[in-house]
Amino acid sequence: MAKKGARRRKRRTHVVQSDEAFKNLPKSFVFKKGRVTPSVRLLVQDLRKLMAPFTALRLREARVQKVRDFINVAGVFGVTHLVMLSQTDVAVYLRIARLPAGPSFTFRVHSYTLATEVRASQKRPRATTSDYDKSPLVVLNGFKEGKAAEGSGETAGALKLMTVMLSNMFPPIDVKNMQVGDCRRVVLFNYSPAGKAISMRHYAIVKRPAGMTRGVRKLLRTKSEKLVNLGTKTEVSDFVLSGGVGGVGDASDSEVEDAAQVAVPPAKREAQTEEKEISVSLIELGPRLTLQLIKAEEEMFAGKVLFHEYVKKTPDEMQQLDKKAHILKDRRKEQERLAERLAERQQRKMLKNKPAEEATAEDGGDAEADDEGDDNREDDSPSATSRSRTGATQPQKTKFNPFTFKAKKRKQAQEPAADGVPDGAKKMGGGRFEKQQAAVLARYHRSKEGAAGQRKRGNEGKDRGGPRKKVRKG
Repeated sequence: MAKKGARRRKRRTHVVQSDEAFKNLPKSFVFKKGRVTPSVRLLVQDLRKLMAPFTALRLREARVQKVRDFINVAGVFGVTHLVMLSQTDVAVYLRIARLPAGPSFTFRVHSYTLATEVRASQKRPRATTSDYDKSPLVVLNGFKEGKAAEGSGETAGALKLMTVMLSNMFPPIDVKNMQVGDCRRVVLFNYSPAGKAISMRHYAIVKRPAGMTRGVRKLLRTKSEKLVNLGTKTEVSDFVLSGGVGGVGDASDSEVEDAAQVAVPPAKREAQTEEKEISVSLIELGPRLTLQLIKAEEEMFAGKVLFHEYVKKTPDEMQQLDKKAHILKDRRKEQERLAERLAERQQRKMLKNKPAEEATAEDGGDAEADDEGDDNREDDSPSATSRSRTGATQPQKTKFNPFTFKAKKRKQAQEPAADGVPDGAKKMGGGRFEKQQAAVLARYHRSKEGAAGQRKRGNEGKDRGGPRKKVRKG
């Protein structure tokens, strides 16, 4: 805001958009699926600019990601449309879907031209990033004639649904509150009934004062950074006749001659009350697309097929497909209902067991507190001071000796209990099989001890007789 004396004059005139209005605006994800060529990757970037500003310009997609991943994330960001590009050995395909429940359309891309190629073919390309700050206008041409030519078949129904889809991909126009400066871009969809092709073009709307050539407009600039340099011209007429670029005799472009004359009412902040005329012209930004509708589905890339270019169904087959679709819908609803009932049952069970667990925890805490008080009163030894601050006694760990582990285990297995069953059988269980196994184990150890005793007695006899002399045979 600029100062004027001691006061500050407000220069900001834009209207701040409310959160509710922003939530209701259509938003989109534009991404590629699978392996594509570098030119298709650039086409994805051009389509993101076309859908700006209500799209994810820096969306990153990985090769391992599925379409379901984008659908799950779309609900968090309020995304309403998915635009997906894929490529096969035959052609490039464009898929557009409405979230969260469809419908979805599959187009075959017959030809496309990137935005860089469009700018390279122009004499004076437009290179301004401010055009993408506002959403474009949408113009649909030839769709009514196409529906009239197709009659009342499934093609006409698919065209009607596609018209609604394409118009709802962009924010609607509020004619009462719209300003002329907000109209910066336009997207044109033209349908040709003869070839069943849809041509898409993307233009920038350029507004200039009416009746002025390029050289005069440059002379009337008021911004200091865009002031013209007349040092190389001998007269002002040379600059005006050359259009501000070339030498004498260079004709200017035909923008003024081709532009349309439009009467615009004055702005509220202007003092004049008369209407002024401006010339409106279009400069192509790109990309260009030539599409053909291949398939229309009722849901998100699934469900009932509303239209197919190459596969036709008879009325009887359509009735059978409708029956199958209804059966699948009912089955899906039943599964969702059962899942909800199961979740509610588990929740009720958790709530029912929660008070009992809390009561058990409180009783256990009181018992531990009583035991701790008794220990503190009865035990004054140094081992009693090894309790933690929470009151729990920390048992002293015994050192592990790896050389006595097997001997200890063998001793426990050999020692019979009062009921005649070894301790190993008690650990394994009190069943019939466990007792038999324990008896076999005890018999094995006894036989092992007998064999060890025989070896020991044999060794003692050898020691008493002395070493045996070797006799060499003659």
